[in-house]
Amino acid sequence: MELSIAFFVTGIAVLAFTIWRIYRFRIYSNFVSNLCDTYQCNDIDLSGNTLYTDCISHTWTLNNIIRKKHSRLGNRFQDLMFHDTFITTIWFSLILGIGVLIFGAVVVYSIQIAGILLVIFIIGAFASLGSGEVKISEDLLSTLYCHKIEDLSTQDYTYASIALGSIKKWISISIIVGSSMVVFSPWGELAPTVVGWIVSIITVYMIWYPTIFLAEFSAPIAVLYLIAAWPALILALIFGIRKVRKSNVEMVEPTLQV
Repeated sequence: MELSIAFFVTGIAVLAFTIWRIYRFRIYSNFVSNLCDTYQCNDIDLSGNTLYTDCISHTWTLNNIIRKKHSRLGNRFQDLMFHDTFITTIWFSLILGIGVLIFGAVVVYSIQIAGILLVIFIIGAFASLGSGEVKISEDLLSTLYCHKIEDLSTQDYTYASIALGSIKKWISISIIVGSSMVVFSPWGELAPTVVGWIVSIITVYMIWYPTIFLAEFSAPIAVLYLIAAWPALILALIFGIRKVRKSNVEMVEPTLQV
């Protein structure tokens, strides 16, 4: 019963936050429409072949994205990757592999304490807050919204339009996640069984079977595969999601080159 309530409450919270984001989206949408009408931006080139550099948005992008300062640890990692890529990659894979194992143990222990409720709330929080791309888009639109229309230009419209499209796509994702949680809530007690089945399938067919196969030829290679398998799957999932998102952006609205 607790899982059903958690799914329902989290889904309602996601939908409520999405409604608030839709309200802000409409404000920004009206602002972008006024910007388009003021500068007659209907025929502006959004193919990605034109560079737009003489505008407030470009300056903001340089200062907040491209030239954003890394931490000392990030700078050190970049130096190591530049001067000794092979050794750094090996050490990074080992550290990441061990880290994933530790993180998995912590997650399992946390689930034992808080139950699957923790996972549900984390998914709901991510669906509500959005990705880093959405945060950047909202920050850019908020910055442009603080300026007068007269201070902006046609080039600012290109940035604002693409940022608006990014927020719109995430609103759709949030609605799907929130609605799915509410609809699935009556069967919420089945969630641990479904998650356990998915994890077991992935572990058996993509981790253990290949490890056993490699162990017949070389035990060290099998151990390295066992250590690097989960990080590789996570990285593949991340790059796959980015590839799908990039394809969707290219189909709906070409990405702006900076």
